[in-house]
Amino acid sequence: MAPIPESFFSREITARTSGTITIETSYSTDDPGPEPGTGRLIRILPNGKQKILIDSKRGVLVVPTGITFGPDGALYISNIGYGAPPVGAGQILKVELTD
Repeated sequence: MAPIPESFFSREITARTSGTITIETSYSTDDPGPEPGTGRLIRILPNGKQKILIDSKRGVLVVPTGITFGPDGALYISNIGYGAPPVGAGQILKVELTD
């Protein structure tokens, strides 16, 4: 498979963390349905508590749908992976994780 060209990445983000990383596609305390623009990148601490690394206040995670680590050690997030936005609006976000 060919590498993804740098021009495809819409944003590059740095987050300080170590441990288990996960995403929430949608977060709301009062609406059970998907809430676009409320996605979060979360670190799960050894004691089970959550540490929010990136949230909707940064205006980055609209509808995150997947994460993976690349061979370069960066975390890649599929953003706007489904939903109402027009075809082609999806993004691959590159997140540099530091301890």
